[in-house]
Amino acid sequence: MTLPIPLLAISLLTFIWILAGLLAMFTALSVVVLSLTWLERKLLGRLQRRLGPTRTGPMGLMQPMADALKLILKEDIIPTSSEKAIFWVAPILVVVPAFMIWVTIPGTENLVLKNLGELGLFYIIAFSVLGILGLVLAGWGSANKYGTLGGLRAAAQLISYEIPVIMVVIAVGMLAQSMNMVEIVEKQGSYPYVLVLPLGLVIFFIAGLAEVGRTPFDIYFAESEIVGGPFIEYSGAHWSVFFLAEYINTFAVAALTVLLFLGGWSGPFLTGNWEIIWFLAKVYAVIMVIFWIRDVPPPAHRPVDGLCLEGDGPAIVLRHRHYCGVPFLRLAPMVVNLDVLGRSVRGRLRDLPAFCGTGQPGGSGPRQVPSARS
Repeated sequence: MTLPIPLLAISLLTFIWILAGLLAMFTALSVVVLSLTWLERKLLGRLQRRLGPTRTGPMGLMQPMADALKLILKEDIIPTSSEKAIFWVAPILVVVPAFMIWVTIPGTENLVLKNLGELGLFYIIAFSVLGILGLVLAGWGSANKYGTLGGLRAAAQLISYEIPVIMVVIAVGMLAQSMNMVEIVEKQGSYPYVLVLPLGLVIFFIAGLAEVGRTPFDIYFAESEIVGGPFIEYSGAHWSVFFLAEYINTFAVAALTVLLFLGGWSGPFLTGNWEIIWFLAKVYAVIMVIFWIRDVPPPAHRPVDGLCLEGDGPAIVLRHRHYCGVPFLRLAPMVVNLDVLGRSVRGRLRDLPAFCGTGQPGGSGPRQVPSARS
């Protein structure tokens, strides 16, 4: 059956296969998101000496399904004064780019929906920035000043960290002499690029955390500061779409980290499509590091200007000034301020007893709490 579709200039059978492939990919990514939510709860529970989900199914495996069902069945409230069209379109503009970049991200050499060749890496970077528009429109369409503020903060943060990501991607492309994702992995057959570009891996990983809004870069939806960011007026299924996009993007950042720096699906003993086991093992290892970073105690104050670009050149600024015993760390391309880092470590070690409630800075004994009279 080869009935042409004039608008697409392809046969009907080809169009059906494309739809089937997109549906299969969306189903696979949804299952991945469910597994990530379970893994995050379990891992954070173990790190905090808890058990995590245990009641729903064996080892709590059905908890993500229960959460998804709850979000779908919850009442979907739309503010009366909101822009209805923008309010409905914003979640779609966030999740579609997160989904579409997986069209050309390979799991193995042959396991990819559409290998775009030399346009592969360019396509991924170009599509990934479109989600910023959805966040801005989500805050603006909610007719809520806190939502608008959260949307503008999201745009400032995400645009700032696009520049380091693009610089690192260009460096990897120059090293591999190709923008083809499959060729970049094949060029790492002898050695992974992390051995050549270790600082590039660090910059890409930190900027990737900022791009998906993971801790400690959860600035634009910080509940303690702006009451939930651009999602404040969203509930039920609409809110779950933002949640879905965040975890798909987290999985994408981990996958790109593996493909660009850790050799992709390369590994011993496995060949052909079975190499996807190596790929998934590396990706989930990177994701566990991302979840582990979230377990760091949250800061009391996070200035948004400290997370954006400073000066004339791109810089990545990671501030933990209020973390218990964690130093201030500033990373810029090819520059690490060791003097600031050393002085900060000494200062944090000096203030650690007071932070943890074990004593005064520079002294010993219990911390003195001022009385009401004083």
